[in-house]
Amino acid sequence: MTAIAVSNADFDTVVLQSDTPVLLDFWAPWCGPCVALAPALEQMATDRHDTLRVVKVNVDENQDLAAKFAVRGLVFHPQRRYRTRALRHGWSGQI
Repeated sequence: MTAIAVSNADFDTVVLQSDTPVLLDFWAPWCGPCVALAPALEQMATDRHDTLRVVKVNVDENQDLAAKFAVRGLVFHPQRRYRTRALRHGWSGQI
């Protein structure tokens, strides 16, 4: 299974009424880090299709959704987190 692209029309049905947890990705085609992250999200959608729904919202095409969730920018930066002596990589975005 791949990530699901949603629009204003089907957002409520696909995201808000989902029976499984949803990872929601606000992205834009001109955002280099967003495009770079896409393969990892696609892989996650495939690997965890039974326990997680990966949903993508193109902010250029769905400005109402971006405004509804107060998306102000698509800034992305890697962040490393240390827990119990094991290095874990995490990703943190600014919205």
